[in-house]
Amino acid sequence: MTMPQLNLMGWTAAILIIFSLLTQSLFSRRWLAMLGTLLFVVYTWQLRLYPLLAVCILLALVSAWYVMRVHTTQPQEFFQHFDVATDSTYLKLFLDFHQKELKEIYPDYSLPRDESVIAFFVLRNLVPAGIFVASEMEPHVLYVHVDFVIPRYRDYKIARYMYEQQADFFLKRGYTTLWTVSRQLKHTRYLNKMGFRARSIEGRVYYVKDLRPHEAASP
Repeated sequence: MTMPQLNLMGWTAAILIIFSLLTQSLFSRRWLAMLGTLLFVVYTWQLRLYPLLAVCILLALVSAWYVMRVHTTQPQEFFQHFDVATDSTYLKLFLDFHQKELKEIYPDYSLPRDESVIAFFVLRNLVPAGIFVASEMEPHVLYVHVDFVIPRYRDYKIARYMYEQQADFFLKRGYTTLWTVSRQLKHTRYLNKMGFRARSIEGRVYYVKDLRPHEAASP
């Protein structure tokens, strides 16, 4: 391996480690840390820096153990939705606190006030981890104004709870389809992962999801 290649590997490892410290997602943090330390193992081995190599191997093993534990350990978690009024003081505080990121995802969002509004917090082990606000767009169709999860819990578990396990919640109220818009690439990827599909209507792109009854997993 040439020296320029080694330098590139070293810088790549360093960048991965730095990003692992900056990311708010625990899942991403552990994966980035593991990849970065593995690159450092190869880097220090190629340069024959044996004391550093020993440290990097130890760190790589620790990082790999954490990643393995994430995939093999499935702690029991409790999810529940908690209805909230759109004029709730706590809802306003929650939205104000996350206003900067919400404006990036929903630049022109505003809370609807009509009677058809469905608004609830999603509790994860009784922690308010996400907020969902939608209103009737037309019969059987809900328009999603806000679907937001705080950074710490962005592992798609809350989204799957809302759109899969809680599909019957919407279906029992007569809603079979969800509509929303997206102006952010990361949000668009999220919607695609959750089963929303792009649909162009009068020059505007919407993302649409048809709801299906939830089938309980076999014991």
